[in-house]
Amino acid sequence: MLVRVWSRIVDNQACLSDPPTRAEIITQLAIVHNNRGQVKAAQALYDQLVNATDFGLLLPIQQAEILHQIGICYLRQGAYAQAERFLADCLTLSERHRHLEIEGYTLSQLGNIAMFRGDFRRAGIYYHESLAAFEADGEEDNLACVAYQSLGRFLVLERDFASAIPLLEKGLVIRRRRQEQEGIANNAINLALAYLGCDRLAEAEPLLDEALAISKELYDQRAIVLCHLAFGRLAGKRGDRAGAILQYRQALEILTQMPMPPLELQVLAELLPQLLRAGQIQALLFALTRLVKNLYRQKLGLLAIWRLLKRRIEQLGGH
Repeated sequence: MLVRVWSRIVDNQACLSDPPTRAEIITQLAIVHNNRGQVKAAQALYDQLVNATDFGLLLPIQQAEILHQIGICYLRQGAYAQAERFLADCLTLSERHRHLEIEGYTLSQLGNIAMFRGDFRRAGIYYHESLAAFEADGEEDNLACVAYQSLGRFLVLERDFASAIPLLEKGLVIRRRRQEQEGIANNAINLALAYLGCDRLAEAEPLLDEALAISKELYDQRAIVLCHLAFGRLAGKRGDRAGAILQYRQALEILTQMPMPPLELQVLAELLPQLLRAGQIQALLFALTRLVKNLYRQKLGLLAIWRLLKRRIEQLGGH
């Protein structure tokens, strides 16, 4: 309902003579489109914003917020060069005007780009810098939940579950206090993955149930895919290979309709070993073909592919 209202306002922009108000409404509508996987609609709105003659008249903080959201939009498509360019511009604005909050958000997203490229050392640096920015802004027990989530997810990938869990638990407490439904769902997914890494399955499952319910209510396709990814790992931990494969296939069905290459790569990395162990050769070949197309679409270099492959082999060896 809210989306329809925003859309009507955007379609009748003549009634909005105030550039900051108009920019805020268009940005919020673009965020909703992006969360729903409607990236072309989101990009069209963002292009409209940054190419507007009055974009330069907006306050630096609003310009930075818009550039940050554009960066997220490109990041989810695996368009890392474009994402990095907008995020770098956002970081420059934020540092120049001492907007530590946006600086913290932006450093976190730059960490995500580094992580998706397989540069885990640089990702860790960005995530720690993000936390430092929030702490410098006095947000250790508030907005720093963003950094706790990013750092926690990074530590889960590093298989340092013991260090990840306290950060993610603290972040979830803050998210619940702030009543941020989207944040609660994403933080819960990452905490569940950390619990799964420690074989705390009974604690992970209710978090995933909650996250899936919230994500479906918000129609947040990215979070729904992450839930299927985590449920697949849960099924695998329980020895239910068929259940794991089903969850990963459900995730890929969504990603076929709403492509998000970085997320698709994570799902394929989980699915391929399960198909191999199950002896489903035809399905395995199909998934491998999809993997090759994914890597081509993301334009990942050989070094990035090697880093990601090496990390995946290390993870499988730790199971």
